[in-house]
Amino acid sequence: MSKSDVRLSRRDILKVGGLGAVGAVLAACGAGSTTPGPASAAAPTNAPSTAPSAAPSSAEHSFDPNQRAFQMATWGGSTAKGLGKVWGGAFTAATGIPYDNTPIMDYAKWQEQIKSGKPGWDWGDFEAYFPIAHPDLFHDIPDIGVKASDMVQMNSAAAIARTFTPKTIASYYSSYVIAYNTKKNPKAPEGWAQLFDLAAFPGIRSFYNYPYGMIEVALFADGVTFDNMYPLDYDRAFKKFDTLGKNIVFSNSGAEGQQQMVSGAADYIVHWNMRVLPLAQQGLPIAISWQDHILIMSSHAIPANTDRIDVCAEFIRNALLPENQAAVSNLLATGPTVNGAYDLIDDDVKPWTSVAPENLPRMAGLVDDDWWAANFGPAYDQWNAWLATRS
Repeated sequence: MSKSDVRLSRRDILKVGGLGAVGAVLAACGAGSTTPGPASAAAPTNAPSTAPSAAPSSAEHSFDPNQRAFQMATWGGSTAKGLGKVWGGAFTAATGIPYDNTPIMDYAKWQEQIKSGKPGWDWGDFEAYFPIAHPDLFHDIPDIGVKASDMVQMNSAAAIARTFTPKTIASYYSSYVIAYNTKKNPKAPEGWAQLFDLAAFPGIRSFYNYPYGMIEVALFADGVTFDNMYPLDYDRAFKKFDTLGKNIVFSNSGAEGQQQMVSGAADYIVHWNMRVLPLAQQGLPIAISWQDHILIMSSHAIPANTDRIDVCAEFIRNALLPENQAAVSNLLATGPTVNGAYDLIDDDVKPWTSVAPENLPRMAGLVDDDWWAANFGPAYDQWNAWLATRS
């Protein structure tokens, strides 16, 4: 997938040391129930509550249900299905407008659509850095009845500042984690340093073929603390990756990473937690090692050239309803961004979310999207240059 000319936003680490601090960080999100440990979480036993809320559309607008389908650009696979079923379904229930969740997100294509002046995709599943890097590609979000105070207040000034802006509203949280097959590998690496320990944990490691987050993984493994993480030291990161020799494969999409988990093509997978839950819900022996997980924020935004701002705003309004945030979490283990949503997540799904009280203190840091927003191009070039040395 093409993600050229994109940059990351700043996500300071949530400075939490225990469950008491987590409670403050997740202020109105509620506390999780006692759940299995992070390295051996059992697959959920109850069917997830995924029915989208059929809340009426905003009183300011009535919508023509015969207009073209609302185009949702996602990263495909289980993510596309989950976001379409819940957020697309809620939008259709409120407006009568059908949704189409088949477009696969491509940041370069998004840019081309906006710059051409031709309406295209209506909504994208954005990593937070991309709108920060390209504010000209996005329209201000009109009043949708959601305020900054309605959002979960992370214990970081930078995170709070990026949660609710004129052009973006946080859509969900996810994390880069270590996923593994519990039957094949009953013992999991506890953190990035152990993941790079071939003596203690022999086997193939799969990393996402993308510098965002992966460079941080290697630097954390090499002993860099979050406070000293940025600017990223590319050479140090690549030297750390090289210590793995031929024990590396890459995934180029979420679906490919899931396939590697199922097929056993890799022993340990560095992947989004939201790609792991759907496999566990199918009864597969897949679990997560949460130690040092890296938190990521995704964002809602409206395309700059859209001719139906009200329709896009209505989609975001429905997606931010606590019940719809929770319903997506039940399918994808996303971390909700609005107050009250966490309490609505099924108890057997909560431990699979990055914001669960038992998982959040194990976080290594929150991706610095502001830094990436200013530096993605050079980082992407450095990443590709390093990959070329491995061929």
